[in-house]
Amino acid sequence: MRWYYGADGETFGPVEDAALEELELCGAIEWTTPIWREGMPGWKPLGEVLGRPGVQCHECKRTVDKNRTVHYRDLAICPRCKDVFFQKVLEGTAQEEVKEYCGFWIRVSARLLDGLCLAAVTVPLTAINQVLSLRMLAEARTRRVMANGDIPQIGTYLTLEAALILFSSALAFGYETFFVGRFGGTVGKLLLGMRVIRADFTRVTYWRAAVRAFGKVLSDLTLYVGYIMVAFDPQRRALHDYIADTRVVKREEGDVGRAKPPESKRS
Repeated sequence: MRWYYGADGETFGPVEDAALEELELCGAIEWTTPIWREGMPGWKPLGEVLGRPGVQCHECKRTVDKNRTVHYRDLAICPRCKDVFFQKVLEGTAQEEVKEYCGFWIRVSARLLDGLCLAAVTVPLTAINQVLSLRMLAEARTRRVMANGDIPQIGTYLTLEAALILFSSALAFGYETFFVGRFGGTVGKLLLGMRVIRADFTRVTYWRAAVRAFGKVLSDLTLYVGYIMVAFDPQRRALHDYIADTRVVKREEGDVGRAKPPESKRS
């Protein structure tokens, strides 16, 4: 189609559909700019013709396609302003108050709560494992199979111990990946009003949550130095936050459930 549009009191065109879209993306026209083509009874706003809602960009104040914007808190940011705005957020110079990063002690508290959640599963299994091990030992002594100081049925005992360790590790990894990917935080973090997000304040995907969970293993292997980094980092990042490019921030009132995904898209 061949479109005409009005700007600054003048009429421009004709332009094709693709060119009209590019004009909107580059900021030459807005969602409220009147457009017209042959066969239309009169001029209508661009957004009305395309049948999609518009919203004002917080940064440039232009009315743009709502479906193309990225949402930060209650603000809509257009594609042209997205990079500049989030750079301001990271530098602490954005007009809107930056999210508050969660410090060392509240994250330690969340870790303890998560440990209790996991312990609800692992402690009973550990108890069952110990009971089975003691029964094997008692049966072996009864049957007098301890020869030359050998530990009876040591192979079975070690197999059970290894299986328990592997299961506990897999459970912790899956717990971290699922809850962070699905809800934006583990049970401990959600209970204490925290959420895991990306550096640009969008949600964490399952893949990134898995990378972060793996990073936690490295934080554990560094004798918890990876966690202590939180106390000294300006954005309160642990080692696993550096690895996954994530931040832990305080959830705002009404901000529940799955972290909001970026709504920016191109048609």
